[in-house]
Amino acid sequence: MVRVAKDSFHRLEQAYANLTEDRLKRAEVEMRETRTTSDPDISLLLRELSIFGHAQPLSNESRLLMRRKIQALDIRAGMPAIWITISPNDINNPVKMKLAIHRLHDYESAKELLADLREKYDRIALSTMDPVSSAIFFHREISLFFEKYVNTGRESIFGKISHYYATVETNERGSLHLHGLLWLDGNMRLPNLIDDMANPAEEAYRAQVIRYIDSVFHECLDEDAGKAVRQERKPIDPVEEVMTSTSALTAAFEDESNFIAYCCRAFPHIHLP
Repeated sequence: MVRVAKDSFHRLEQAYANLTEDRLKRAEVEMRETRTTSDPDISLLLRELSIFGHAQPLSNESRLLMRRKIQALDIRAGMPAIWITISPNDINNPVKMKLAIHRLHDYESAKELLADLREKYDRIALSTMDPVSSAIFFHREISLFFEKYVNTGRESIFGKISHYYATVETNERGSLHLHGLLWLDGNMRLPNLIDDMANPAEEAYRAQVIRYIDSVFHECLDEDAGKAVRQERKPIDPVEEVMTSTSALTAAFEDESNFIAYCCRAFPHIHLP
């Protein structure tokens, strides 16, 4: 189904009726070579479909619009330095579980269900069947990430970030995740970074860049620990100790980060023309 303006309906109807296979093939060749076509009827159809697509989330037109916005930021702030993907655990995360349970039950029933949930894996269905609490949880996690970790305009774990751009998508089961770009403050000459570092006369500059990278990015994948977590972890892990002990939280965070890297989550590439 395609929505069109009333004034355009008869023109589109006539253009569609006049289409032939040969005209479509010629237009396809032209589009591949020049990204446009000289056929007026096909141009009209493409223009109307493009106008319709701008209002549809995750359509090709909305993606092209996002790309143009990113290009505009490139002109203003230089090339982005960091690519991020955030996919919060919206199935058995304790915060998400509490949101789902307390939304659908009174306090006492929710308290009993939470206690019982640690032993019964099938109750996780409660979480996956409540998309509203998933959206609330996702918004909470992402807002805190940009507020506490990105901290635009101030020093953060990434350095000093001047701009960011992000978009939210869904996977096959409808779970929300985010892709984004971060711009470092004053990085207008980032494309020349490798050449500048390779200059023998820039030893001090090279050392500064290496110190910055080492302070922000740290990779140490323990495959044995990742295998152990996969074999030993339970569907619902007890969280009391993690919520009351900083050292336990730190250890659990390191184990979970290593496990995520071990699993190597990947997202399919989406081609844009």
